[in-house]
Amino acid sequence: MITNEYGIHTFSLKLQCKYSEIQNIIEQNECICTGKGKLRLSPYYQIPQFKEIGVEIHLSQSVSRPCWLILIVNPSSLLAGTYEPTALFQADKESVQQVKHRLRNILDKIGIDRRLKEFRLSRCDLTCNLYYERKADVQDRLDIFKKSFPIPHYNTVKFGQYANSDEQFKGTNKHSWTIENKSKSCAFSVYDKSYELEKRH
Repeated sequence: MITNEYGIHTFSLKLQCKYSEIQNIIEQNECICTGKGKLRLSPYYQIPQFKEIGVEIHLSQSVSRPCWLILIVNPSSLLAGTYEPTALFQADKESVQQVKHRLRNILDKIGIDRRLKEFRLSRCDLTCNLYYERKADVQDRLDIFKKSFPIPHYNTVKFGQYANSDEQFKGTNKHSWTIENKSKSCAFSVYDKSYELEKRH
């Protein structure tokens, strides 16, 4: 083991919107449709424009359920102005204000005049990076966690276990391990970040 780092890797902000608000955002921006939902009546979209600086923007639109705007933010990348997938954010008063200011600029650019205070923090990944010299060492550590006794009131969660087929998630589940409490309000994950970055980015 070479070194370790602590900090925030990613956080998500969620805002419930009206159907018309989501429609206006879609019409004003370059969006990618990522799914149609059940009966093809609940489309999902992404705005890819800011992904290279660490901000993913997801939109869900439905006539029968709440509509959502979700920001998935890698704050280190946002502050650097370039994608830094392994950097961890160290929060202090000044850096938090800079993140808020840059997110406000992005919201203005895509035509959202809602205040940041209206967004709800829906996820925050508090992360410890551990670096190993050999790839085999990473898998050994993962195997130790997978064989360990679970924390009381937590269950092991696999990617794709709620999907129709988990075939596409076999690689992900081999390189990761996650437990989640019964209320689904807290989860702990251990995963091979190199594998995740290669596949996702």
